[in-house]
Amino acid sequence: MGEKQYGVTKVLYSVLEKPDGRIEVRVRHDNAYERRVVQAKRTNPRFFLDHLNTYKDSTIRARYWMAVVASEYRSHFATNRVDFVLGGNAPKSEETPTTGRQIQGEAKAEVPDTALVVEASRNLERLLRVSLAAQGRGLGEQLASVETKLSPTLRQELWEIVRIRNRLVHEQHVSLRALGTSQDQFRQLCARAERGLRALANRLDAKGNPSASRR
Repeated sequence: MGEKQYGVTKVLYSVLEKPDGRIEVRVRHDNAYERRVVQAKRTNPRFFLDHLNTYKDSTIRARYWMAVVASEYRSHFATNRVDFVLGGNAPKSEETPTTGRQIQGEAKAEVPDTALVVEASRNLERLLRVSLAAQGRGLGEQLASVETKLSPTLRQELWEIVRIRNRLVHEQHVSLRALGTSQDQFRQLCARAERGLRALANRLDAKGNPSASRR
């Protein structure tokens, strides 16, 4: 079986299923602290199951994607059938400076639909908070707090992302394909929304709007 890759903006982990029933988890990110945690717990992979909810809720990508890996290979982590390899990090060519372009450009790694959508939603949440001082928990609440500032097109794009995110997270057996879209199309939608948000933040900043002064 081929190597399965995890990450949206770049490959953070990859997993190889071995003939002996074990898996090899290759750490490819460059987060020094999280690499030390893996090094310390490499003989106790159950640690990541014991802290699964904390990792899932983390905004640190290396932690979030470790939670995805541990969830998908729960039985391996529970029975100590995991070999961690602290290899090199992802190639620099896979990194780009802004969220939307990262999501749009990264179409090669095979990732679960839900993981892709949650990661993209978190990136937009951060952009809304920093650029427009959005308030609330989650993308929907933050969008509602600033939607009067948005153009009809940008507002529609962001609410469509919220709709897709909520369907995938809260309903079982729902995929992007079932919702009439694909991972590439969703990435493009997020990229358009980010460009619109950044353009709006720049216009507000030029007018001296204090809510857009921190980016």
